[in-house]
Order: sequence, then structure tokens, then C-alpha cells
Amino acid sequence: MDMNLMEPLLRKEKLTQNDWLKILELVRAKVKPKLERMKLKQFGELACIDSGDGFYKSLGTDVPTIGRYSLVDHGIAYFRDTNERVTSIGEEREFPAWGLTADGEWVIIRVKVKGVGGSAPDTISERPQSVSINAVSLEKMLEESDVSPFSVLSTIRMEVDTWKSRKQKLFEEAEEFASEISYLEDMILHGFMTPSDIF
Repeated sequence: MDMNLMEPLLRKEKLTQNDWLKILELVRAKVKPKLERMKLKQFGELACIDSGDGFYKSLGTDVPTIGRYSLVDHGIAYFRDTNERVTSIGEEREFPAWGLTADGEWVIIRVKVKGVGGSAPDTISERPQSVSINAVSLEKMLEESDVSPFSVLSTIRMEVDTWKSRKQKLFEEAEEFASEISYLEDMILHGFMTPSDIF
């Protein structure tokens, strides 16, 4: 375990905001070289649009976007549900989400939506109108997205767990295939099979 990460915890005191900033920046530094290999989702796959039937649907990639990053860029993204909704057709609202891009930048994702008629009678759903995705400091990201540092840490951990599971499954499949090939080689070398029996 990296002692730089452990140092604030070893004091056995309540973590300060500066402690959290240090921890999250150290975590970012450690995960940054791996982000490109983690096959992260596109920002457009972030499920944050109220469908009017109790579920959230993804942003999609055809919403007008401003900022350095777009909805087809990859990264970790998180939307905190505050139970705020549009309540009438034509009503607009804007809400934030936070992200960590595949090249290791903290970002604020601001989504503007408008109320439209839902798929069921007398329901209101949201339609995304525009999105901005801009690189910001960690401190500003936490402030504007109104999420706790622990939530950011947990979200990154979940993405790493998902990557680990994919890698482990790939390793197991490769190991099984390698064993099958090795078995065939042994059978051929010991005269039980000939290449013509296989090909």
C-alpha cells in the first residue's frame, strides 16, 4: 500500500478537506496510466435523464455539446440523484455531474433539460437540450457537483473493480485456451493424434 495514501489515515483523526484532496489526487495519479486501458464508457452513456417512468436513460451522443470534451469521449462519470424533476412541459432545469476523463482530467458535466410529454399519459419526461463538459480543479469539481469526496473515491473503485473482473475473465479464457492447445500438442507429440486429425 502506498504510504502517501495511508498517511492521512494513520493520524486517526477526522479527515479534513485538504486530506481528501490529497487522497483523491494521489488516487488519480495512480489510476491515470491505466484509464486508457480500462475501456471506460462514453460520457453520452451517463444515465441521468428522467424518462418519466421511474427510470433514467442515457444522454446519448447527439446532444449539442460545448467545452473541451464531448459526449463521445470516454471516462468515469457520476450523476447524483437529488430527486429534482421538471414538473411541466416546457420547464427547463440544469444539473451537474462529475467525471474523470480517460486522459486523467477532472471534469464538470452540466446538463440542461426541458420537460416534454412522457411515453405514458399524464407523465412528464426530460429531453436533453445541451451539455457542457469542462476540465476543472478537483476542489471546484467537488463544489459544483455537490458530491462527497468519499463518493468520488467509491466510484473510481467500482470502475477499477469492473476492469479487474474483465481482465480476470479474459485471463481465465486465455488460460483455458492455452491448456487446450497444450493438450493437443502433447497428444500429437506422443503419437495419439496427427495434424490431419485436427485440420
